[in-house]
Amino acid sequence: MRTDFFVAAIDTDAGERFVLLRPNDLPSKFLFPSSIDELRKWLASSAVSQEEFVGQLGTMGLPPDEVSHQLERARSSVNPIRGEWTWERTTRVGFRNPLGQVVVRKTDDYGDRPFQRLYELQCEECHHRYRRSGFEVHATGCPRCQASR
Repeated sequence: MRTDFFVAAIDTDAGERFVLLRPNDLPSKFLFPSSIDELRKWLASSAVSQEEFVGQLGTMGLPPDEVSHQLERARSSVNPIRGEWTWERTTRVGFRNPLGQVVVRKTDDYGDRPFQRLYELQCEECHHRYRRSGFEVHATGCPRCQASR
């Protein structure tokens, strides 16, 4: 199976449509959308009918059985247009993760991974404040009171 592209099926006002995404062709807007609505609009504007999608895959040299596989793969993809998705920025001030940790502020300091800022969080239980990289906010626990549980 080729891995140089991604496929997705989306529901639009015109019915089911398909998107063929090639990493080198993606605008940075797709990788860093400002909202789920922006992502939906971009995907919908790039979507084509099943016939056009099959034609695109055929021009890439995929045999009929692989084209069928990609159609099924697209239809089973988890995507923000078909599914019940809630997209919430976990680094938004006020975001509360399932462990009761609340984002208080974004700092000017960088974390230990590329492009990661440090955020100040506060535990709702013991009110301890601490810092975590943005990618950790959604699942971090309080280092003071939850570490002993």
